[in-house]
Amino acid sequence: MASSTLTPPQPSWQLAREAAPSALLTQVAADNLHPDVTVDAGQMSVLKLQQAGQAQPLYLIDARLVDSETQPLCGVAGCALFGYIREQSGFRQVLKAYLNPHLPQGQTLLQPTGDLHQGLPTLVALQLVETDLQQITLAFDGQTYAVDRLDYLPHE
Repeated sequence: MASSTLTPPQPSWQLAREAAPSALLTQVAADNLHPDVTVDAGQMSVLKLQQAGQAQPLYLIDARLVDSETQPLCGVAGCALFGYIREQSGFRQVLKAYLNPHLPQGQTLLQPTGDLHQGLPTLVALQLVETDLQQITLAFDGQTYAVDRLDYLPHE
């Protein structure tokens, strides 16, 4: 696979209750939240990705709750991040990952590249592994996002 280039300008994360379809928030809650735990999916953040040549938008959901003292979808492995696409019957989850949001200053946790794979954007996640910065390239395989490539980047 050719090296990916990031496409400026990047879309921005927004409060889910203001930017996501209500049916999407209902699906996120049904797929990922225990019925006994009260979590307002509208307090999560959403990033709607629609690039040139992309047949349908990809909705990325950052499960960290905005303006909340507790983060029920964060743990030792990191915080939950989901990806959804619209289908005739509603929304289907195509990405579920736990990413540690603690990165060196100036680094972005997750962003799209300018490349499409199977009709959806390739994504790049950054993770701090001990003292190394790991770049994880995720590509859609027609059903779900999977790791396409791992690289270690120099950082200060």
